[in-house]
Amino acid sequence: MNDILAVRISSRFIFVNLLPTMAVIFLVGGLLAAGAPGQAPSWRALEDSISGLTLISALLAAFAVLVASVVLHPLAYPMIKVVEGYWGRFPFGAALSLRVSRRYRTWRQDLETYENEHGGTAEERAWLPPAGTPVLPTGLGNVLQAGEIRAGARYGYRTADIWHRLSPLMSPAVRAEVSDTRNQMDTAARLCVFGLLCVPISMALLWNHEVWLLVPVGCYLFAWAAYRAATAAAYRFCEAAAVAVDFHRLQLWDALSLARPSNFLEEQTEMAALLCHVLGVGDGLYEDDMAKLTYSAAPAWLGGQVGSFPGQQQTPPPEGGGGVGAS
Repeated sequence: MNDILAVRISSRFIFVNLLPTMAVIFLVGGLLAAGAPGQAPSWRALEDSISGLTLISALLAAFAVLVASVVLHPLAYPMIKVVEGYWGRFPFGAALSLRVSRRYRTWRQDLETYENEHGGTAEERAWLPPAGTPVLPTGLGNVLQAGEIRAGARYGYRTADIWHRLSPLMSPAVRAEVSDTRNQMDTAARLCVFGLLCVPISMALLWNHEVWLLVPVGCYLFAWAAYRAATAAAYRFCEAAAVAVDFHRLQLWDALSLARPSNFLEEQTEMAALLCHVLGVGDGLYEDDMAKLTYSAAPAWLGGQVGSFPGQQQTPPPEGGGGVGAS
């Protein structure tokens, strides 16, 4: 189990942290080695710089890339949240977010109007936050928010409240799908951020070298493609999260030694909200509501141990942590 965990952690670090950092360092370092900004970059200058590297220099460069990846690792989550559209902590971020998200609010209103008159917009509206919840200024953020809400709301749950407890109960197949799609989304989102960062950096290095200004244009196009890839991966991740709730939400009741809801209506209209209140807020329930959450013995399929499956070792939550949309 430790070997499997090590492989998964290392693969996430490689794809989400190491590769994007290497891309930026190699681009900027390559431009500097090719002669920028003092002269127009040339392949001859780049070849001379590379051929002049000693083994020790190459090892030091590789070590520098690894150190930079480790140092930047804590910034992965904030970077991805920026791509999702959570700009409130930036100067003027709240006002900018409100202004940019106007097109999504208008789109949601137009879809609702068209649905009332003609119908047929269910699929488009499914990937926008439902009415009564705020929209975000980016498509990626709206897809993740809508997917997170829908995954649990179908049964009456707030997905963010149950996700941490649900994660250890996932079957290997569901866990792998959630983890893989999450890594794909996070990698693409971080490549998008780094691609955008390379635009001003490469412009500063190549400002006086005419045709080489196509490099920052290429960086922008790469960032745009990475953003589209992140959005596409977000659709798959949200579907995987919905499957996890479908298959394992009732096992959460068993793992907590609580009696399952007796039927779907009771779960959706009453019991799910009570459980989310306990897991999310933790207090404030009336005695009548607390009495509805009754304990039950660990069922036979748990083998007497809450949270374990027959023949299955305990495994950690899917990589990425946080809520469904966290990184």
